[in-house]
Amino acid sequence: MNRLRWVIAVVILAASLMVVGLVVRYLRDQPLEEVLEQLPQNVELALDDIHYAQTENGETRWTLTSEGARYVRTTELVELTGVDLTFYSTGTAGEVRLQADRGQFQEQTRQLDVYGNVMVTSAQSDVLTTQWLHYDDQTRRLSTPEPFEYTGQGMRLRGVGMRMDLDEERLVVERDVRMRLWSDGEN
Repeated sequence: MNRLRWVIAVVILAASLMVVGLVVRYLRDQPLEEVLEQLPQNVELALDDIHYAQTENGETRWTLTSEGARYVRTTELVELTGVDLTFYSTGTAGEVRLQADRGQFQEQTRQLDVYGNVMVTSAQSDVLTTQWLHYDDQTRRLSTPEPFEYTGQGMRLRGVGMRMDLDEERLVVERDVRMRLWSDGEN
């Protein structure tokens, strides 16, 4: 019985080596241009586990980490997965953290669109949730035309469409505003 197992193992090993040899020979005989043509034409660069920091006058304004990123040449966008963005120097709110399933970053204008389970949290544990959010780095504003919910100390605010200025710490709701207030200990 042991001899039979040994023979089967040798046959499997030999077959595996033949397959590897054929693949290597096939790829070696192909010109590099043909191999490159088989790759997606619109992707110039793809990376896993990235970290990007935006600095101004020697101070970090924000950092972006992502599980994966693909630079798409035709649109000049960076497509992101597992987005985690932290804003610094946001006044009394302290650090503000934005998380989302996916995003698109335009490096030239530093515009970011995120979507899928979007959550923004402040150092004071205020939480904003929505399904889509836009960040404009030039104005340091977050905005969405979508329904959202904002929960803070003693309040819950719901609406459709909003703009949040990170520097001025101001939130403007566009429509369908509903707010609930409660004192400490209530919810």
